[in-house]
Amino acid sequence: MGIGYIYAAFAGDLPPEFAFRTAFNDVLIALGALALWAFYRPESPFYRGLLLIWNTYGFMAAMATDVTLTRAHPGFPASHPSLDIYGYFSGFPEAWVPLFWVGLSLCIHAVIFFKLFSDWRSAPAPV
Repeated sequence: MGIGYIYAAFAGDLPPEFAFRTAFNDVLIALGALALWAFYRPESPFYRGLLLIWNTYGFMAAMATDVTLTRAHPGFPASHPSLDIYGYFSGFPEAWVPLFWVGLSLCIHAVIFFKLFSDWRSAPAPV
């Protein structure tokens, strides 16, 4: 999605400050996911620490995108409406981003947090 945001910014459909910040976060999260997949070692505390850092960053980036999209809505009270963002994401294929993909991303990161902390709590104490 981040690369699509960059294209939209160059086409003049999205404000560049939103598109490039969100695209940077999306690309960084994708590269982090590939690195975690390539070095999959769930028993390693180092790997679990990296997974926690990646998951926290991904969750916060999705929250920041969601807040920006919510505040861009012209009907949001006390907002700073950006009709460029709202106009772009209210179209049909782009509407899937705030309505489906951002919510799905938040749910996936929440499940990873739950799994990380439930495994941590159920692990036997070190001897």
